[in-house]
Amino acid sequence: MAFTFEKLIVYQKAISFADSVCALTEPFPRGYGFLFSAKPKK
Repeated sequence: MAFTFEKLIVYQKAISFADSVCALTEPFPRGYGFLFSAKPKK
């Protein structure tokens, strides 16, 4: 039996959006280390 909120269109669109973001960012490096590597090292 499905939960009632799963029938909501906004819920379905949010899940679809989250799946798209996950697929798009999958090739990115794991963790936040890549954010700091762009800064020049002192």
